[in-house]
Amino acid sequence: MKDTKADRDEARRETIIELAHRLFEQKGYEDVGMRDICRAAGLSPPQIYRLGIDKKDLLAEVILRVNQTIIEQVKCCNIKPSESALAFIERYLLSMYELDIGIKSIRAEGAAYGWKWSHKYEALIVEQIHELVAPPVRVDWVAAIPPEPFNDHLIAPTALSVCGTISRDR
Repeated sequence: MKDTKADRDEARRETIIELAHRLFEQKGYEDVGMRDICRAAGLSPPQIYRLGIDKKDLLAEVILRVNQTIIEQVKCCNIKPSESALAFIERYLLSMYELDIGIKSIRAEGAAYGWKWSHKYEALIVEQIHELVAPPVRVDWVAAIPPEPFNDHLIAPTALSVCGTISRDR
């Protein structure tokens, strides 16, 4: 397989995102500058900017990857045959919360700076949140749902609070 410039740029971009993730975890978003990221990557600022990456984009990319990790881990939260809907939802949310606590330093940065992201990143993160708040549902649960089970307008802010990636002020 031929190694093209696009392949090398993508590999370099992935490396930079991984380095930014590590630096953001260690020092916090505010205390990491693009020069720090460049130094860690062994590149000059123009080389990184030519890849189409800025600091806000790096944080968004880190959050996307963190969310994907949580989605993959939470999706393994299988429904037990005799489990009630409420028990499953509690276990599912607890699992999501425990995973989220493990990455709280990155999550806090996403919550604080998410309002600066482009609509492209916001749309991608919203898709991920939909994946997180759409756990598998058993048919017998649907039949047991009362006509007005709960205020669904409370679910989205709760999920966003747990995921901490989108500002309501936008």
